[in-house]
Amino acid sequence: MAYGVLVISAHPDDAEVQMVGTIALLADQGLRVFLVDLCDGEPSDFAELGVRAEQARHAAAHLGADRLLLTDQDRLLIDIIARRIELAHQIREHRPRIVFGTTSIPTM
Repeated sequence: MAYGVLVISAHPDDAEVQMVGTIALLADQGLRVFLVDLCDGEPSDFAELGVRAEQARHAAAHLGADRLLLTDQDRLLIDIIARRIELAHQIREHRPRIVFGTTSIPTM
């Protein structure tokens, strides 16, 4: 399935926190948006187990985007060849016209 936009983020909700306006604008323009979260975002200091991922699923649905949550645990995400291959597979499978990468926002 082809997507116009692929957004790669470390955690569930990073894409929405950092670029919800852009995602909404692109979706409103008719581009299909696919969000990929590299890890589950757990444990979180901000919510009970599973809440962050569930909120991210609801946000994606509200934006009209599809979402894939990869299986790495938060704080154990590392740059390994297997992760690069998995991301390359997503890009090849979905053939987006635009690819965004977000960064994690450090907390104080």
